[in-house]
Amino acid sequence: AGWGARFPSQLKLLCASRDLLEWAARRRVAAHPRVRLLDGHRVDGLRGDHGRVTGVQVHPGGGRGEARTLAADLVVDASGRGSPAPRWLAELGYRPPLETVVNAFLGYSSRTYRPPAGWQAHWRGAYVQQAPPDGTRGGVMFPMDGGRWLITLAGAARDWPPTDEAGFLEFARSLRDPILYDAIRAAEPLGPIHGIRATANRLRHYERLADRPEGFLVLGDAACAFNPVYAQGMTIACMGAAALRQTLAARRCRHPDGDLSGLARRFQQRLAKVNSAPWMLATGQDHRYPATEGAPPPRINTLLDRYLDRVVASSTEDPAARLALLETFTMLRPPTALFRPRVMARVLTRTRGRNGPAQPAASPASDAQLRVPTR
Repeated sequence: AGWGARFPSQLKLLCASRDLLEWAARRRVAAHPRVRLLDGHRVDGLRGDHGRVTGVQVHPGGGRGEARTLAADLVVDASGRGSPAPRWLAELGYRPPLETVVNAFLGYSSRTYRPPAGWQAHWRGAYVQQAPPDGTRGGVMFPMDGGRWLITLAGAARDWPPTDEAGFLEFARSLRDPILYDAIRAAEPLGPIHGIRATANRLRHYERLADRPEGFLVLGDAACAFNPVYAQGMTIACMGAAALRQTLAARRCRHPDGDLSGLARRFQQRLAKVNSAPWMLATGQDHRYPATEGAPPPRINTLLDRYLDRVVASSTEDPAARLALLETFTMLRPPTALFRPRVMARVLTRTRGRNGPAQPAASPASDAQLRVPTR
């Protein structure tokens, strides 16, 4: 619909490489006096008895050492999209959870660059979004630590960005706006191009298990994995962790003796509610590609898609609509924020935007909202 309106706001974006982010998180966790890390160990399965998980079996040395059991009152699986929890439950004699999969066959390719010498622009980052059903291609560029750029190109419906030099640049040039191509064609590549294709939305319904062991919980991507293009995974995992903290605190109030009976069911039901709105947003967009496969969307999604299109169009001119959209996409507010009376009034009464694919207008106040760590 055009470039989003640029305006001063309290929203801040912290840009960092994954290496730096994970290093910082690990350092914080390792410094906690009640946390002990086991490096170089592989978890091979659950150990249980009389309807309860009592620990996990681990192999030191990545599977080369002798297996041993780590006893635990509560085991939490946060092992990500490739979680083996369904197989582990089956090995204990339980039925694995049902899965809902929505696959838009999106793939993306990423590369780091060093900006050209003397590079100057009135923007710090740029995002050319996909526009389904026909606009399958998109891309994003953000600065990160070390004075580098991270460029990610994405394509849905099997319109995947190449991982070779010429193909990568041509894909960037083919986007609806050349802003990314113009930036990187003279930039210095700092490494190979990495491609990812396994991006399906996958929801495992642990909340629906009729028979489950006590003492075992699943959260994060292990329970609900999103199409990465929407950049929701880490946020939803954090919200799931907060839900676990709340569930445990409520449990301690009712059972100060430490009894965890019923905790697994209660938490998985709570987590399902946390995941429901982001799942609806992500899969609703993915279903707009004709090539998408998976569980059909609710009929109401057609009306929601039309309204969301109008919100997006309005956000090219109206800062209030743009702010509501950004707060929803970043999970600072629930999707219902897009239906607040003030936003609806602006969206439903506006005429169609006149913004085309011109360069975004300069806004020094907007530039100040982005922070890039130097270490």
